[in-house]
Amino acid sequence: MPIPKPSNKEQKDKFISRCMESLKNEKAPQAQKLAICYTTYKNSKRKKQMKGDNSEPDWDKEMTTNECIIIPK
Repeated sequence: MPIPKPSNKEQKDKFISRCMESLKNEKAPQAQKLAICYTTYKNSKRKKQMKGDNSEPDWDKEMTTNECIIIPK
């Protein structure tokens, strides 16, 4: 299963949409595909922060927002 990588300065929602589209033919549950996409995006941004690129928000603060993801059954 080829997992796409976020391009430089790609917004989270754009990457998640692109990632989910690329995984649409995989047999994994949709929730698992979504977790893969979010984790890939998050890890990519963390690597950039570790290299000194602080243009992205602090993930701990971002994760405390009231975002809600609805996954149809």
